[in-house]
Amino acid sequence: MNIPEVLKREKRFVCHDEFKRPINPHTGRFASVTNSNTWGSFQEAILYVNDKKAIGIGFVLGDGFVGIDIDTCIDKESGAISEEALENITILDSYTEISKSGMGTHTIIKATDVNLPFNKKKMKPNGIDRLDVDIKTGEVRVDKDGNPKYKNPELEIYDRNRYFILTGNVYESYFEVNERSNELKEVINKYTYGNSEVVKGLVEEEDSMEISIEEALKLDRIFNSCWKGKRSNKDESADDLALMGKLLYWCNGNINLSIKYFKESPHAKQKDESHKKKLEREDYLLRTARAAMQITTAAIENNKWKEKREKSIRQNSIQTKKIQEILMRMQPHIKYSYDDRGNGDLFSDIYKEAARFNTSVNEWYVYNGKVWERDVGAMKVSRMAKELKDELLIYSISIKNESQKLAYQKHIMKLGSRNCRETMIKDARDKYHIANEDLDRNSDLLNCINGTLNLKTFEFKEHNCNDLISKITNVNYTPNIKSSLWIKFIEEIMLGDKEKIRYLQKAIGYSLTADTSLETCFILYGNKTRNGKSTLVETLMYMLGGSRGYSMQMKPETLAQKQHVDSRQASGDIARLCGARFLNLSEPPKKMIFDAALLKTLLGRDKIVARHLHEREFEFTPVFKLFMNTNYLPIIQDDTLFSSGRINVITFDRHFSEVDQDKTLKDRLKESENISGIFNWCIDGLKAFYKDGLIPTAAIKYATLDYRKDSDKLGKFIAECLEESSENITASSVYSVYENWCRACGYGCENRGNFFTELRGKNLLSKSGTVEGKTKLRVLKGYSFLEDWKPIFSD
Repeated sequence: MNIPEVLKREKRFVCHDEFKRPINPHTGRFASVTNSNTWGSFQEAILYVNDKKAIGIGFVLGDGFVGIDIDTCIDKESGAISEEALENITILDSYTEISKSGMGTHTIIKATDVNLPFNKKKMKPNGIDRLDVDIKTGEVRVDKDGNPKYKNPELEIYDRNRYFILTGNVYESYFEVNERSNELKEVINKYTYGNSEVVKGLVEEEDSMEISIEEALKLDRIFNSCWKGKRSNKDESADDLALMGKLLYWCNGNINLSIKYFKESPHAKQKDESHKKKLEREDYLLRTARAAMQITTAAIENNKWKEKREKSIRQNSIQTKKIQEILMRMQPHIKYSYDDRGNGDLFSDIYKEAARFNTSVNEWYVYNGKVWERDVGAMKVSRMAKELKDELLIYSISIKNESQKLAYQKHIMKLGSRNCRETMIKDARDKYHIANEDLDRNSDLLNCINGTLNLKTFEFKEHNCNDLISKITNVNYTPNIKSSLWIKFIEEIMLGDKEKIRYLQKAIGYSLTADTSLETCFILYGNKTRNGKSTLVETLMYMLGGSRGYSMQMKPETLAQKQHVDSRQASGDIARLCGARFLNLSEPPKKMIFDAALLKTLLGRDKIVARHLHEREFEFTPVFKLFMNTNYLPIIQDDTLFSSGRINVITFDRHFSEVDQDKTLKDRLKESENISGIFNWCIDGLKAFYKDGLIPTAAIKYATLDYRKDSDKLGKFIAECLEESSENITASSVYSVYENWCRACGYGCENRGNFFTELRGKNLLSKSGTVEGKTKLRVLKGYSFLEDWKPIFSD
């Protein structure tokens, strides 16, 4: 059963029999609503029912628990609820269930300082027929004339000495028992103090109808029905009141005229003799008119208030055509429950194309029409929540049912509270949430300012939020446009070498994609300053959007070999490379040693593990192509990087003198038209790559081979410090000399373990051997130190 936990915790439960008599779940005897010793716990009551000793369970009101019982308010066939009942339930906004009969409701609230001026009040006739059945005999009760009796709508409120039968059949989404002291007073006042003042202008003039009675009957369907004597309430007095109310409305509050027409109506003429005599009583119709006047006056006053309120709503609310169209389709006042869950679902559905919660980073992402962006601190989402309140108020004006409109507007006004909005935002997180791996999943797409380009089909389409793209270039894609400035620049820095230009163009075109099948990197090397490398890279980085797009900068020290690596440290510099396609490492220090193992990992196609500072680890597959611009080639000690084709050196041999330099070139290349032309040049390179592949030119092969030779640092050390001989030397003494040699030559020095690994790679390290007549571990056989490099102490 859907019984709230707050009730289950109370020892206020009883059971009941078929006649609704309370039963003690301990003894099986009748319980008393005034004696707590005859009550039990929820579990005890359920066990008693499960043993088939009782029909169901009930909850004894009191100790702050107040019950509101609304009878004859639900049409059993259609399930529709009366407007008056719905308004009360919405005001109370607490646990509500459909009663055992299926035609009423029970609401339970928490309230303090309760002072009930009544326990039972009649409610307005609502047209719902419910026979009055004797619960003990099962027979329908009849009046003195033998006509069946009907149960009228009633409101009952109890704060003690009463129990409610619980069904667990929750109405709508009113699942929780809430503290509603003020709301209870509002409901009580509504039924205690009527609006008895006559509205100004409603006078008893002889003829004050603006239209004829015949026209009014054509315009008002309900009036027409009452006039013809269709007794929907099955209660003569209630039907008299209904007709009189309609007459007062159309007679502008003229009591005398309303009574006159009442007597002439088919409704009055159809009455039986006893009821006709009632009409002849001098006071009956006058009292009926005055009672109806109170209802009509309240309706007119409410109408004036409504017009003022709706005018205020229109003046003070933001209205967006698109959201209003969505709301009109969704009908949120019907579709969503009036609680936190309903608010969260509504926010999710309204803004599912504009806001999604990212579980990987525990932050909201918002769509700006082109790209999904991280909403740090949920600032934009908070603004959406405020705007949604205004949008809902505007929408609420269109609700035709006045009770529903008032109830919904009251619910909406709660969103004026920051706590309520924050709760709504929290409850909205789980419906359409995303994770990092959902973003930019279609790797064939490249996002431009004016649309999205498919790099396989070269189809250009409008932005679509469902592509979940979180990156964007600075390109306004305009096919066929060219940048003569860029073409001239490329020819100058490549000294007109057509083959090298074509290779560079294809390499850059390839870098636009998420394809890493070549598992290679490109080193833009120029041993002269001012050779155009930086301008080339900076322009491409800008074109691809920088850190908010597809290009990223890496610190040189990330790829430098380290003496000690702490695996517990956050690999933030690696983590931020997720999703990048063009990766630049700029100007590493002289004689920096590459971390060969890390470079292989980054260039490979396997997933790598990384994490941002203070965040959990995650996996991603690198899709970037590394472009390193440098005046000093780093040292690569792992020759397999060369033999596997992972290194490609593109030389920049042009030197721009002070006279040749164009100080405005970088800025001019970043102009929108030039960026569009440069992008098209890159796309031409990509198409050429698809057609011909990427085969190094002769010049690139030679430059890479020279680099390979110069990178053999260990070979240089052996040539300068060791000589072949009949002797053996220990690896540890060699490492001591190697450290001194590195310092003398300005090289960084790897740790002992990596050094020994390099020796093994050259087949120089033996597990053991004889050195100076003693057996030693890790020995270089057939070598001795040159005179200038002999260690002072031997080991």
